[in-house]
Amino acid sequence: MAGSMGSPTLGFMNRHRRERRHRSSGGRRLASIGGLIGTSLLVFGVLQISTALPAGAVTLGAYVVTSNADTPGTCPAGGPCTLRQAITSYNADTPGSVGSASDSITFASGLTGTISLTGILAFTNPSGLNLTITGNGAPSTIVSQTAASGVFIMNVATTGAVTISSLTAQNGTAAGNGGGIDNFGNLTLSSVTVQNSSAGGSGGGIFNEATGQLTANNVTVTHNTAVSLGGGIVNNNGGTVNATGLTVTLNSASGGAGGGIWNAGTFSATGVNIASNSAAGANLGGGIFNNNGTLTLGTSTIAGGTIATNTAASGGGIYNSNLVAHNPTTLDGVTVSGNIATGNFGGGIANFGPLTVAFGSSITGNTAPAGGGGLYNNFNLGGVGPSLNAVTISGNKSANGGGIYDDSGGGGLTVTGGSITSNTSSGNGGGVEIAPALASAE
Repeated sequence: MAGSMGSPTLGFMNRHRRERRHRSSGGRRLASIGGLIGTSLLVFGVLQISTALPAGAVTLGAYVVTSNADTPGTCPAGGPCTLRQAITSYNADTPGSVGSASDSITFASGLTGTISLTGILAFTNPSGLNLTITGNGAPSTIVSQTAASGVFIMNVATTGAVTISSLTAQNGTAAGNGGGIDNFGNLTLSSVTVQNSSAGGSGGGIFNEATGQLTANNVTVTHNTAVSLGGGIVNNNGGTVNATGLTVTLNSASGGAGGGIWNAGTFSATGVNIASNSAAGANLGGGIFNNNGTLTLGTSTIAGGTIATNTAASGGGIYNSNLVAHNPTTLDGVTVSGNIATGNFGGGIANFGPLTVAFGSSITGNTAPAGGGGLYNNFNLGGVGPSLNAVTISGNKSANGGGIYDDSGGGGLTVTGGSITSNTSSGNGGGVEIAPALASAE
């Protein structure tokens, strides 16, 4: 089954994939990173600007996009400057030549609309120079793909950090991984929307590779699709994601697990909204599939957010598969509500690893046909299983264990404080059922 507990990386999904030919002008190439076959370390984008502004002088290291053209070369001293030229200029700069540790690319005031590029924009600065790209706002600066490859398939090849803010990336198409963004380096996204992109492999919106460090602040990932894993976001084994105010909605994985997010690395976030994502067919983890990764939503002082109205065969909201690595999953101040397991277990959460749910979290209004409308548990390591502290579990439905179904052999589940009320079952245990004879969802 796709996304099962024995698949901590995506390498097995790509074992038989043939190498694709290089595309012209620095097109995509295959790169093996951490045992995986990834997409090219390149950036694709599209810009079409509705207003042409007067050309201005170009300052070395501080480039202003003033034209909707897709002109090659570097930014001329007298302007105008296109996005392609600004990135090419950045690639040639060094900290010594610009007298700074960072280049910047901004967009002229009043420059709005959809920016269309027809070829690859490669971020290949060899000196480790940092780069900041600032748009005029996600509704105003829209980078939309028109060629046959992705919007932003990005290589941060040096120790330099890349920061992108205040723009929208949309309509990317990747034959492999990372329909919108494929990150191998140190990338920060702020007030960015990634939408309407697709991957023939995994990570329809964003693919964070094994070497990737991704920071996402007020980022929206929506309406993306993946043929394999992670319709919205994939964080691969070894990758790190830190997010604040992350919205992941209406994404889908048509042939694998993790409709919204697939995580095998370290994923920490507060203030999330993970809603209306789906893992199609018999696949698992409509909102999140955690594949032996470390998953932390919320802290003791900052709420984790909401996981709502997601669907999958099992684990409509979250499927925590951690029987191999035993890495912790922690949900603090998280509302898990209205999620649906269409085939088996765990409408809200299907759990197969260490799990702590605490600090005012709630599991409400979720459904599953077989067991565990709110929570299905099949983890008990030496008598230690999930811990629920001050959690509200209410209004969940299932054939067995409307609120909680413990299939771990008994003795591992700990519930402290909180409440278990108004859950229903058509079979056994409206609130809680402990019945290890029920078949495992793994």
